[in-house]
Amino acid sequence: MLISIAFVTQSDPQTTAHNPNPLSDATIRLVVFLVIVSVIFLWISMDLYSMALPSGSNTFFPVWSYESDPNSDLNDDDFPPTEDPVWLLGIKYSSLHELDDLRSDVKSRIWITYRKNFVGIGGPNGLTSDSGWGCMLRCGQMALAQALSIRHLTRDWRWTKSFTLESDLQYREVLKLFEDKRNSLYSIHQIALMGASEGKPVGNWFGPNTIAQVLKKLAAYDKCNDIVIHVAMDNMVVIDEIS
Repeated sequence: MLISIAFVTQSDPQTTAHNPNPLSDATIRLVVFLVIVSVIFLWISMDLYSMALPSGSNTFFPVWSYESDPNSDLNDDDFPPTEDPVWLLGIKYSSLHELDDLRSDVKSRIWITYRKNFVGIGGPNGLTSDSGWGCMLRCGQMALAQALSIRHLTRDWRWTKSFTLESDLQYREVLKLFEDKRNSLYSIHQIALMGASEGKPVGNWFGPNTIAQVLKKLAAYDKCNDIVIHVAMDNMVVIDEIS
């Protein structure tokens, strides 16, 4: 089954054809997914993490997870008690009555951020850190990693410290796609070099449209996940383009 992943980006105003037909249930689900992706972009683009994380025991993973730091945990005040609902990627929680479930969901999201001391991008003399310029590249990686997690594990899957189930092994396979090395399909190396072929020198900051277009090109080489990335311009989804 071929899965289509859509990114919504903004470009110069232009005339775009619209489909006058009423939206189907499948289209509504797609629009909801687009909103989720947009939330991820906005959340990560706030650039809260200004320092590059050092390479840990695993040289290649840019993922800072509870697996790599088993002593870490969410703080007691991570979600202040409130009567207001807390929404996380389409699921509503109560911080008063469902705090453990909320924390479990947060722990299960893949966080990919700045790194240093990885193999040089483009060769031994290439950049070995994306601190200061890789924010949108990492943001794109996270959006795609979340989509692949849903594709293979479903939205209800939760991370645990015991990797014994088949789904946990599939989770590791998703992570491997984003390792900080040249032969990982969606690595910082592949993204930066594909951007360079499109006129963005390695080390330059990407905009949302650039990362979406680069991931679309890389996905064409993904023979394992059976996905297609569609970039919807001007915040519009044209039904004929994705059907």
